[in-house]
Amino acid sequence: MSEPLICKVNLSKLLSNATSVKKLLNKKVKFCAVVKSDAYGHGIVEVSSALYSICDYFAVSLASECLTLRRAGIDKPVLLLSPVTDNTVEKLILNDITLSVSTIREIILIAKTSKRLNRRVKIHLAINTGMNRLGFSCEKEVEKAVNFIKKFSLLSLDGAYSHFNCVEDRVLTNNAYNKFLKLTKIVKRLNNRAILHISASGGLLLDKKYQLSMVRVGLLLYGYLPIKSQKISVEPIMKVYAKNLLNRSGVKGKNIAYGNSLSSIDDISVVRLGYADGFFRSNKEPFLANLCMELSAVKLTKNNYVLVMDNAEEYSKKLKTIPYEILVSVSKRANKEYFY
Repeated sequence: MSEPLICKVNLSKLLSNATSVKKLLNKKVKFCAVVKSDAYGHGIVEVSSALYSICDYFAVSLASECLTLRRAGIDKPVLLLSPVTDNTVEKLILNDITLSVSTIREIILIAKTSKRLNRRVKIHLAINTGMNRLGFSCEKEVEKAVNFIKKFSLLSLDGAYSHFNCVEDRVLTNNAYNKFLKLTKIVKRLNNRAILHISASGGLLLDKKYQLSMVRVGLLLYGYLPIKSQKISVEPIMKVYAKNLLNRSGVKGKNIAYGNSLSSIDDISVVRLGYADGFFRSNKEPFLANLCMELSAVKLTKNNYVLVMDNAEEYSKKLKTIPYEILVSVSKRANKEYFY
C-alpha cells in the first residue's frame, strides 16, 4: 500500500514539556531523557537532538539505539538499560556507552573486553527492588558484584539504579525506595559519587525524595501523565494523520469492510489506515466499521488527510490499555514530520 500514515511531531511542545520537568528537579539532580523504543515512537534522533541542551543523560534499551545516537552526534552519556551481549559489548565500549549489569557474567564479559580494548568502561549496577526482572536482589549479591568490579582496573562503578513497579501504591513504592537505599550503601563505599536513580516520570510526581542523583523521564516528555498530578502540565507532542483515498456515497444500510457492520450514514471516506499500522480493530472511533489490515472508513471529509489520533491517553482508555502501548504502535510504519 502507498501513502503511509503521517505523524506530525511538535518539537516546541517537547521542549516545553522538558522545561517543565526540569523545574521539578532538585538542584544538582541529573535529568535523564528516556528515548528507548524510538523515543516512544516519536523518533529517537530528532527527539534526542532537540533535548540535547536540556538533559544530562539519555537512556535506551537496545545496543542499536546506543549506536544510532552516537552516529547522530549525541556525545552526552548514554545508558543502556538492558544487559550487554557477547556480540554487542565491543561496539558499546568503543562508543563510550554506560553499561548496565545484572549478573556476574556480564561484569566478567565487560571486564575481559575492556582489557582487550584497553578502554575504561562506566557501569551502572541494576538493583532488583520488586519488579523481579533484572538486577541484584540482596546485600550478598550486591557485595559480590561490587567486589568483582573492584578487581578490574578499567571498570568504573559509576552508578546504580532500579525501578518502581507500582507508583500508584505508596507502600510498595516506599518499600522499594528503602531497599534501594540499603543496597546502594555498598555501592557508595566503592564510589561515594555514584549516580543513584530509581525514579522515572511517576516517581518524580510523587515525592522529591525519590529524585536522588538522577531521574529518568520518559512519558512526561511526550505529553502524558503516568499518574494524576497537579505538579506539572504537559501536552501531547504527536498527531497521527491518514491519507483520504476516496469518497463514497450511497452506503447507508450497507456493509462496510469485513463483517456485518451496516453503515448508519450515506457518505464516507476511505482512508489508508489499518490494524497493520498499529491501530486496533476493537476501537470504533473515529472509524465506522472494523478496520481492515490496510484500509478503514470514516465520516465523509473533504480533507486530503484525516486526523486519526491526537491523544494517546484518550485512545488507550477506549482500548483499556496504556498510552505507552499506543505510542509505540501507531508510529511504526508512519512517516514522521517535525516542526517547531
